[in-house]
Amino acid sequence: MSLAAAVAAAAVASAIFVWLARSGGAGQTNTVSLMAVLGWLSGSVLSLLGFSWFRSVDSARRLDPLYVDLAWRPRRVVSLLATVGLIAGSFGALLVAESVARS
Repeated sequence: MSLAAAVAAAAVASAIFVWLARSGGAGQTNTVSLMAVLGWLSGSVLSLLGFSWFRSVDSARRLDPLYVDLAWRPRRVVSLLATVGLIAGSFGALLVAESVARS
């Protein structure tokens, strides 16, 4: 459960950083926004690292013959959260690329 929360936190942080960067005018000038970089890194790197860590731990748990899948389907939820984090991170990367292209 804590790994799922870590992936959720990375996805939410990435979305917040990208929103703050966009509202601050990132991509409109030739200066690279720190918020856009943080959104890019937290979404692209932290979400995917958390997702892969969760999947490796979950795969080891599933080998147990007494394993019972939880009602909230953690594999689907974490996959969705990692996808949201990756998409938000991609928007952060786009903001960084727009700033670099202007310089």
